[in-house]
Amino acid sequence: MREALVWLGEADPCLTVEAITSDDPERMALVAVITQWEEYLGVGGAYTCSEMVTEAERVRFQISAPGSGLYDALLEACGTRGGNKLVPKLLSEWLRLKAQGNVVAGRQIVHVGERGGSKTWKLVKM
Repeated sequence: MREALVWLGEADPCLTVEAITSDDPERMALVAVITQWEEYLGVGGAYTCSEMVTEAERVRFQISAPGSGLYDALLEACGTRGGNKLVPKLLSEWLRLKAQGNVVAGRQIVHVGERGGSKTWKLVKM
């Protein structure tokens, strides 16, 4: 439908969506997390919040890593309890309350079960 509207000379509906979401800090945090998750963890693997924090820290401190994008995105999204450190419990709350069920660029974070008493989360393509 988008292509048909643009072909007819109408405004691109995706630009309107981008303009609206660019003013929403929670949405921008979700976009950053999903983008970095896909880049560093991939699509389809299930992770507990502790595993995500461990992996984000590992990537952050690798000299060969292009940056700390995953760690920074998670930290920005879920916040901290003092200091500048990711807390798995805060990440779990953020995933449950803010991320779960929202689709960004055809990707969605979903709760897929439990492992060792902790919820597992997965990034999936829609």
